[in-house]
Amino acid sequence: MSSARLRSWEKWPAAAAVAVLAVSGLGQMPIFKRYYVADLPGLAWTADYYLLHTLHYLAAVVLLLLVTSRLPAWLGWWRGKPRPVWLRLGQPLIFLGLVATGLARTAKNLPEVSLSPELVLAIDLGHLLLAMLFGLFALLALTWGAVGGKERLPGERRTI
Repeated sequence: MSSARLRSWEKWPAAAAVAVLAVSGLGQMPIFKRYYVADLPGLAWTADYYLLHTLHYLAAVVLLLLVTSRLPAWLGWWRGKPRPVWLRLGQPLIFLGLVATGLARTAKNLPEVSLSPELVLAIDLGHLLLAMLFGLFALLALTWGAVGGKERLPGERRTI
């Protein structure tokens, strides 16, 4: 079985998908127009809700394809040194929560689906909270060297 690390050709599409998801997700709130980011030259597209909505869905599809191809390794079923338990269990659970709340957000946009305002608010806040936790876990994984499957001592430099 392969390692939990992304193969070299997968790193850039995954990073691009996460960056597009972050920008398009924030843009749907709509903070770019509110804080005049969209008024800067070349950034008017950040105020277009439907463009950002479409970009968000496309980036989510790319990330889902990459993650599902690596799911067994991500969960820790590989040879070699296992990742820390908090990372091995936390990242997939947060990602599954993001997928579930994202699907619920998609379903609420369908004309046949009617949800109470309280449930919609809970789904939206849950999606936002899980996105923040996903970013935090990614930073912690990079900081503690768990992405490469090797724990580093404090002050030890990361080698590529």
